[in-house]
Amino acid sequence: MIYLNFCLIKPIDIYQKIINYPVHIFAIFLIMLIGSLICFLGYRLIYLIIGLCGFIVVTSSSFLLLGGYTTHIFPFTIILSLFLGLIGGILAIFFYKSGVFLLGVIGGFSFGIITLPVINTPIILLLLGIAGGFLSLVVEKILIIIATASIGSLVIVWALVRLFEFIDILKITPDFEPSYFQMVCILTWLGLTLIGFAVQYKYSKVKIRKRKTTSSGKKSA
Repeated sequence: MIYLNFCLIKPIDIYQKIINYPVHIFAIFLIMLIGSLICFLGYRLIYLIIGLCGFIVVTSSSFLLLGGYTTHIFPFTIILSLFLGLIGGILAIFFYKSGVFLLGVIGGFSFGIITLPVINTPIILLLLGIAGGFLSLVVEKILIIIATASIGSLVIVWALVRLFEFIDILKITPDFEPSYFQMVCILTWLGLTLIGFAVQYKYSKVKIRKRKTTSSGKKSA
């Protein structure tokens, strides 16, 4: 009977949440869409993603360094941080190799964030980030695909968790036992990362074949 009531009442509660907070729901789905684009189209959108990485890193860093949470200078700080972030994004695209290195670092961090609940050693996060950055300069294409698939799937999982929290399907409180839930998140992230990598890699192989076919056709003509 309790389960029946839940099945009958819960959809109504979720519908009310969507009606009452459309902006929040829209923002979560927008983040999920961005994560999906990064995960499955990362290699095709590489310049856009590198610019976005530069923008996010510089904006967040400058916001913290300028004391962004100080109330009386908050408007000025956020405007200046966004301006510096825009410059950072442009520079990341202009200096392509530096942007690829930054993408590799963030990709390494995404792996570190996922492994932290299991390994529980924060230094691993730093080491994986540095390793991802340097490897991206050695095996650029593969690392770009791995990094974007990993980052995108992490964004998708994060958005799903926020969505489940917001519509009260999931409640993460101080006494919440995360062990089994973390494992579900890790497996979801891993599955999406593998699918994203497969999709991107397959597309890149098809694109290379098309270029070869086109070039050989021109030569024979």
